[in-house]
Amino acid sequence: MMSPPFREILQELVNGAQSAVLWTGTCFNPPASDDSRLLFPGSFNPLHAGHQQLADVAANVSAEPVTYELSVTNVDKPPLSAGQLQTRLEQFPNGGLLLTNAPLFADKGRLFPGCRFVVGMDTAQRLLAPRYYSAPDRLQATLQEFMDRGHQFLVGGRVNSNDEFQTAMELRVPKQFRSLFRNLSEAEFRMDISSTALRQARPPQG
Repeated sequence: MMSPPFREILQELVNGAQSAVLWTGTCFNPPASDDSRLLFPGSFNPLHAGHQQLADVAANVSAEPVTYELSVTNVDKPPLSAGQLQTRLEQFPNGGLLLTNAPLFADKGRLFPGCRFVVGMDTAQRLLAPRYYSAPDRLQATLQEFMDRGHQFLVGGRVNSNDEFQTAMELRVPKQFRSLFRNLSEAEFRMDISSTALRQARPPQG
């Protein structure tokens, strides 16, 4: 399944020689502008039906095709190994996956100005959590940068630890930034699947 330049592409992304490439299912191409209008970032470990349904709903709402996005670098973890990346790519036999070296949404926004992001409720909550920012004013500055670059977040809800379904209507968003977050209602999207639970259910390897 690996294309010949697989390891070279990975290394170029990690060392910054390239910032983004599109996996087509058989090879890597430079992304076109149409490939980044509606981005669904994630680790996709694994890709599951909840991701796919959320992508379908977002595509219908936006009248744009969804492109999945996977950063090979991470803020607090080592970069993906070649083996890990191959496993992720095998989940996209028809392509439609952007590989980047942009671990933060701010990084992704700088790479793809004006794109709309598809996210789950847990991701939206982390995006708005002050503890993930180096200073109290960094959250507002980051949200302002998203506004200035023309971004929007389409947010799919999820069940919390109390078995309550939460949507973007419950996010604590400063008033001036509420338009950044487009709520996907429970009627539009609901699938109670956890990537963590799926990973824990995998049979032991070896």
